Amino acid sequence: MIKKLILFIFLLFLTNCKSFADVIYIPGDTNSLETAFSLLDEDEATVDSIIVTSAVSFLVSSPIQFKSGVALVSDMESAEAAIVTSEFSSNIFEMTNPNSNTIIDKFKIQNGYDDTSTGGAALRINTTITSSAVFKNCIFFNNENDANGNGGSVEIYGSGSSSNRFERCPFRDNITTGDG
Repeated sequence: MIKKLILFIFLLFLTNCKSFADVIYIPGDTNSLETAFSLLDEDEATVDSIIVTSAVSFLVSSPIQFKSGVALVSDMESAEAAIVTSEFSSNIFEMTNPNSNTIIDKFKIQNGYDDTSTGGAALRINTTITSSAVFKNCIFFNNENDANGNGGSVEIYGSGSSSNRFERCPFRDNITTGDG
């Protein structure tokens, strides 16, 4: 009877360990931010996490579709150690209806450039229902929209309600020719 109970507890533990497998480490599992996002399982109900464990600078070549519920976290002391830079003329991160488990913590998001009329060169959030993402200890630096779009750095748009939070996030040297 005790052996069956131990086996049952062990099997229960194994079935619940799936959530631990949803952590992607940079470096470790990959060295690319774009690859880390592509590895996330779209069908999982658990919160996925991407954890950056050393100083790094990412150069992204296309907009990263940021899945709702993903936590992108740097374990460095400051945002200056984990930098995301754009090499294209579009948004760096795009989100749709991010929930409160959608987090970016301790990243410097810089040099986003949007020459379309959309806006939000660093971050664009589409709110069709509701959005409640959390941005902590991030620096939005030198992002630009020069096509009459809204938000040189961040644009939140759509017909839904927005309760996104920006905590200890300075916005420096961002430019727009439109609102924001």
